[in-house]
Amino acid sequence: MIHIDMKNCTLFLIDGTGANFIAIRIGEGNFTYATKRSVEPRLSRGQLWQSREGDEQVTEIAMQYVWDSITSSGDEPPTIEEVIYGNAPGWTSATLNDALGPRTVNLQIVRSYTCRQPNGTDVTDGETYNFPEFNVQELNHSLRDATVDCKGYSNRVKPTVTRP
Repeated sequence: MIHIDMKNCTLFLIDGTGANFIAIRIGEGNFTYATKRSVEPRLSRGQLWQSREGDEQVTEIAMQYVWDSITSSGDEPPTIEEVIYGNAPGWTSATLNDALGPRTVNLQIVRSYTCRQPNGTDVTDGETYNFPEFNVQELNHSLRDATVDCKGYSNRVKPTVTRP
């Protein structure tokens, strides 16, 4: 299981076309994801012989965070609930090839940080995590505390991670 400290992160919820998004600036929180693979042993005359990949597994995701601000691609940002449950006006599901499936969004976490080197100069670095076709299974949201607790899965074997 991989753990990401959400401080200094922006969480993007993006629709299937990429034209609509909300950007959630995180105050504090954490994000965990777990990738799994099914490996099946093969026998030859009763002895272990080889291993084979089994069925693909989804990437499980859990996130808990306090948000500082929410901005969007449009004039009036939709709520997190509207986006995740597919009720945001003009938004398209990230699962474009399954009209009968549940609405999904693409999750993207952009993490940036500054490190001070021994010579006194600051270096800004970061990374981007992409989780396509996120399906929410549980969402607890408190507007009073600006907190979100969400669990679900990405319909991919693993995320893509890029670093500049």
